[in-house]
Amino acid sequence: MNPIYLTSLFLVAIPAATGLGTIALGTTALSLAIPTISVTAGTASLGTTLAALGLAKIGTAAVLALTRQRRQAGEVESNLIKQELLFQAVAKLEEGKCVRRFLCEVSTGHLNAPDYLATVKPLLSESLEAILDSAKFPYSEAVKSGARHNSIEKCQFKYSCPKSGAEIYEALALYGA
Repeated sequence: MNPIYLTSLFLVAIPAATGLGTIALGTTALSLAIPTISVTAGTASLGTTLAALGLAKIGTAAVLALTRQRRQAGEVESNLIKQELLFQAVAKLEEGKCVRRFLCEVSTGHLNAPDYLATVKPLLSESLEAILDSAKFPYSEAVKSGARHNSIEKCQFKYSCPKSGAEIYEALALYGA
């Protein structure tokens, strides 16, 4: 599937979700189910942040799955393009710096969000110098920052967002993202 088409579909499908359900995407080579969320007026400010975090989680899982398969030279380049498009979509959906705050807080080890550890680990191992011009850079930098100083308070100071990482995680759990 064309990575530009796939990213466009993510940008249209996730914010347009009208209820709890699943959007299924598939080809003969890859199948992906995306949980959709419905956001009420009380959590409207978190709507796109929750979608961005869900997209980051799914994208990181997909990248990990692809790296476990045998690679061919063209496949590696294709995967890097897909990952870049994915993080561009996350950046467009992120409100304030809420995704970065959440990932920073998770990487401190003090926010109990075990289902996001698989999202944090690849970002932590990424060389910042290698991704300076990438859309992934601010998220990898946030993860490294949290792991380095191990302080939720420093994450909250560095990344402005009206909600704490714990509040974001609670909303993620509540809406199934």
